[in-house]
Amino acid sequence: MGRGRRRYRGEAGTEPQDIDLLVVGNPDVDLLRAVVEEAAATLGRDVNPKVLTPKEWASGTSGFVTQLHHDALVELDLFAR
Repeated sequence: MGRGRRRYRGEAGTEPQDIDLLVVGNPDVDLLRAVVEEAAATLGRDVNPKVLTPKEWASGTSGFVTQLHHDALVELDLFAR
């Protein structure tokens, strides 16, 4: 389990150096890039986006998605309008 998830669950330790951002949907690439750059500047750390389609997320067939379904996630509904 990554340090960020452990910190979110209240375990002691150092803060992660970057933020992994999962985006489920089909975002505008230019808008996503702008939001990621602004977030990185505001937070003072790298933000690494990973984009999955709703079908990829719901299927849970890859090891990456399976792990995410079981780890602590913070859901943000930023692009739904």
